[in-house]
Amino acid sequence: MTPLESTLISIARDYLEAVKRFYAKQTAGKVLEDDLELFQESHTTLTTLLQLGHMQASGMSDEGARALLAIEEEAAAAIPLLDEPVGYKATITIQIQGKTPDEFGQAMSNAFDAASFGGSGGNGMTANGTSYTCTVETNLPKEPMTLNKMLGMLDEHCGPEERAELRSIYGTEHLKGDKPA
Repeated sequence: MTPLESTLISIARDYLEAVKRFYAKQTAGKVLEDDLELFQESHTTLTTLLQLGHMQASGMSDEGARALLAIEEEAAAAIPLLDEPVGYKATITIQIQGKTPDEFGQAMSNAFDAASFGGSGGNGMTANGTSYTCTVETNLPKEPMTLNKMLGMLDEHCGPEERAELRSIYGTEHLKGDKPA
């Protein structure tokens, strides 16, 4: 690892510690307005530094990139799931309305797609005018959105040209590969 990489990793660790200190103060009920500003600055800087671990042509060695990815995992684990209730539930309501049941299957599939992407629901209409509405109500905890998770989600919903661009910038370890047309 180069001295520059060691310095960047050390700086990332310092910002991670600042983020952890903020959450410790928040848990203790001792957060001040200045703490929030420092947290936002620390979190933004940490996130920016950690992107270097995902970029293929960043100049980071494999060892340096792995160290940054390890810090990212530690950061994701350090972000507490505050005020989560005991016990989890999800209620998914799907309403389908049409003149005939011919496209109810397609409407059901579309509604499940709207729910499965992690959203709060959606609505639409099939080709023959069958309408659907899907509503998701949940108290399930949200996973921290790491760059790796976000790029994986992008990869699932992009075309070959977009995927090639993602690979050229971030590498391939988090991408799922080409999908059959």
